[in-house]
Amino acid sequence: MTPDGGRLVVTDGGGNVWEVRRGAEGPRARRLAGLDGPHGVTLAPDGTAYLADAATHQVVVLAPDGEELRRWGSAGLGRQQMYKPRGVALDHRGHVTVLDHANHRIMRYTPEGEYARTFGLRLYTKPARLPDAVEGDEE
Repeated sequence: MTPDGGRLVVTDGGGNVWEVRRGAEGPRARRLAGLDGPHGVTLAPDGTAYLADAATHQVVVLAPDGEELRRWGSAGLGRQQMYKPRGVALDHRGHVTVLDHANHRIMRYTPEGEYARTFGLRLYTKPARLPDAVEGDEE
């Protein structure tokens, strides 16, 4: 929801992303996008929506008008990978924090989708911190 409460973006179980706007004539809803498995959404101050799509293992970024701006991610443990992300949030600098649910970690990216940091259990964070590491290698 925007700070003024005038715009709300939500997802439903059918994979739809909806925008609800409050106006003089009451609330109006419109479908912004259809994704395979959206499980989290947050809005930037400019109205850009960041969504975690668990089915495609991606973060999808939508402009205020619903146009897709970019997406990043794929299934796995690397820097640009996640597995069934379930939540997304923005910090005061615009960094995107993703709850990488099935990998038991938290990933942080720039607003453009560049890897910044990983938090969580070593087993799941090592491949992101050391992208060339081979599973089973010891530090």
